Amino acid sequence: MRAFLLATYAAAFVMRRPAVVRSGHRRINSIVDDLAEHDVVEYSTDDGGLGLGVVCEDGTIHPLCYFVEEEDDGPVDYVWDEEVDAVEAERAVRVVDDVYPKTRQAQRGVDNPHGEHAEDVYEIERGALDERVVVAFRPERDIVWG
Repeated sequence: MRAFLLATYAAAFVMRRPAVVRSGHRRINSIVDDLAEHDVVEYSTDDGGLGLGVVCEDGTIHPLCYFVEEEDDGPVDYVWDEEVDAVEAERAVRVVDDVYPKTRQAQRGVDNPHGEHAEDVYEIERGALDERVVVAFRPERDIVWG
C-alpha cells in the first residue's frame, strides 16, 4: 500500500506541469515559469540583440535604461525606460544575478509635488551583463536637486 501511494504521488508531481505549446512550437528550456516580479532579466530584442528589463507584476518585462555615464568600473544604476513599452515574458533569456535593488526619490513635478513618491533603481556591476546587451542612455532621467 505504501508503494502504491508513493507511486501515485510521484506521478501526480511529474504530471503537474503540462508542456506549453505556442504557435505550434514547444517551449524548451524556458525560464518564464521561474520568473518573479522584480527579477532583472536579459531578453531578446526584435533586432536579434539583447536588452535589459525588469519583470512586472503582470508578468511582462519592462525595459530599463541608465542615466549617468561614468568612466570608472563601478556599478551602474538602471531605472524604468519610460520611452518604450513592456515586452512579453517569453523573450526572457537569463535572470541577472547580483542585482542590488534600491529606491530613489522620484522627480518632483505635477505627479509628485511633495516628493513623497519613490522609484525603483537596480544597481548592477558592469561585468555582470552579457556583452551583447544594449541599454538606452537617458540622461534626462537623472535627478538634479537644487
